[in-house]
Amino acid sequence: MRISLKSLYLGSQEEPGGYQEIRPHDSVDAIIHNVTNNNIQSIRNTVKVLDKHMVERAIEALGRAERIFFFGIGASNLIAQDAQHKFLRINKPSFSFADPHLQLTSSVLLTERDAAVGISYSGKTDYVISGMKAAKEAGAVTICITKYGNSPLSEIADIQLYTSSTENDIRSGATASRITQLNIIDMLYLGVASRSYDQSVDYLEKSRAMINKTKQKGG
Repeated sequence: MRISLKSLYLGSQEEPGGYQEIRPHDSVDAIIHNVTNNNIQSIRNTVKVLDKHMVERAIEALGRAERIFFFGIGASNLIAQDAQHKFLRINKPSFSFADPHLQLTSSVLLTERDAAVGISYSGKTDYVISGMKAAKEAGAVTICITKYGNSPLSEIADIQLYTSSTENDIRSGATASRITQLNIIDMLYLGVASRSYDQSVDYLEKSRAMINKTKQKGG
């Protein structure tokens, strides 16, 4: 059985009004519209600043890597966990750690056969920067996912993948930035999977069969 890889079409017209943060006494209709518009606009703007050559390099590096380590703190760690889950399903040994100390511990154990992906919207997260520095010194390929512009994280990374910087510096939480980071992870995951399509489909079918088997047993 083949699994089709469908692309998401977002349309061609920008929604008016720009990025909206929390406002006093918004109606439910306004919240639905603003959140949706923020996410769509952030993805569209990210596509504009994303370097296709860098995406290609990142896909190649992850495809070659024996192990992939995803570093992220707070909301960015949720992105790291999502990435780990996806890449494990196509049999790419991947790691993410909620404990920042474990991130640092693992970073010094990487080799030139590994890849490290640092995820930080600001590009200034100390634990992520320290982990990426250690990974680079160990010889691993380093990839960052961060907002557009120069930052300590982007200066360390061998490969820079930028998201749009639509959110305010003082934010209600990682909202639209989280969506753009997830979108980039999906690009990398599908890029690696498509380059070893037959193997990837086989691994996905095996993992799905195991989950279905467990569900049938009531697990």
